[in-house]
Amino acid sequence: MTPASMDAPAVPALPDDGVEALAALLMAMAGDDDLARIAIAVADELAERGHQAAKLADERLGYTERQAAAALGIEWYTLRNARLAGEISARKLGRSYVYDRRELLRWLDGDAGGKGRR
Repeated sequence: MTPASMDAPAVPALPDDGVEALAALLMAMAGDDDLARIAIAVADELAERGHQAAKLADERLGYTERQAAAALGIEWYTLRNARLAGEISARKLGRSYVYDRRELLRWLDGDAGGKGRR
């Protein structure tokens, strides 16, 4: 699943024991094996989204394409392709593109409606 296709809002990063507790609660509520596997997958996805958002929580105003991609845990060309497709906007500074932290978080949430400034 790519960040652009995620429809749910970002969740705060859960401590590792919080993720395990959530997974245990979901499994207890699920009752059968198929639902338990789904519950574990949901808990893992929530944890991953929280960790990705936490990586972008520092004080930086902008990220280069490679820095932004590394923080999101994706390849740089995936982010470039999203920019070229107009899914996310970035500013061209010299020969580099710089992504605003807020725009990256919106894109991660699937809410970005950037014009793809090139």
